[in-house]
Amino acid sequence: MSRDLEDILDELGLNPTDKGQYFLIRCPSCGRKEMFLYKSSKKMICNRRNKCGTEIDLKDFLRENRSLSVENITVKNEERKQETNLVIPEGLKFFTEKGSGFAKMQALKYLVSRNIPKKNIKKLGYIYEPGTLYNNTIFFPFWESSSIVYFTTRDFTGRRFIYKDGEEKEPLRYIAAKGLNSHDYVFNIDEIKEGGDLFIFEGLMCALSLENQIGTATMTSTLGDKQAIKIWDKAPGRIVLVPDNDKAGRDNLIRNYKKLLFHRPPSMSDIEVLKYDLPDGIKDFNETGKHSININKCKEIKKGAIFMAPWDN
Repeated sequence: MSRDLEDILDELGLNPTDKGQYFLIRCPSCGRKEMFLYKSSKKMICNRRNKCGTEIDLKDFLRENRSLSVENITVKNEERKQETNLVIPEGLKFFTEKGSGFAKMQALKYLVSRNIPKKNIKKLGYIYEPGTLYNNTIFFPFWESSSIVYFTTRDFTGRRFIYKDGEEKEPLRYIAAKGLNSHDYVFNIDEIKEGGDLFIFEGLMCALSLENQIGTATMTSTLGDKQAIKIWDKAPGRIVLVPDNDKAGRDNLIRNYKKLLFHRPPSMSDIEVLKYDLPDGIKDFNETGKHSININKCKEIKKGAIFMAPWDN
């Protein structure tokens, strides 16, 4: 007979709160309600900010405490996703590799024209693989624990278009890894420092514009649940949201602020979540030509803004 996991966790005294993709529960080791139980992986991981960091496999935990089998437990609203393997394009080369072919020079020229610092260009690659989807694109790798787990690419030719009914409709700029959800990954996550400042932009070019500060990008304007969880797990000291300078960007600011607060562990309630306002007439941070943000010019997000944006009044 199957039983609901939430009921069992409650019986075991773990005081579960259903957060959608995971339960927030009381940690059996430290006693604080800061342990994440992920529905998809069945892993129980306590927040490392409180100096615990305990990791437990749900199957082992249930066997030790109730002699139960995880296969006989149901999880409400659990998302079941088909596992996919990341396929790296064969024509990928990083800018740090030797060689000076036409594709490399054109890709470098594009990045320099976008005012990307040299130290950040060295993190990227380019793809020259004629006849394939990713040919003549810049390669943006997403690293986790020193492994590439996701990537997206950007056309540097300006000649790639989306077609509809045989006509060119709009430029096709970005082409991401197939079969993977961009909301599951955080650009630059391995570089986020515990206690440091993290700047969250909408686009990769803005994040790469920072030279000695750490930036990441939401990729699709709004943060995903897994992205928010992974960011908090790195325990930054301050988070600064830098939206695009338009109504959509301001709306996304509110959504991302609410997403971060929803997933923020109790022990991180003192961490500031700020915003940086771009100058009038500037579309996004990359357009400013700057390589840093003065943290003293970042502002607190007013609590009332999470309920109603002032421009919607």
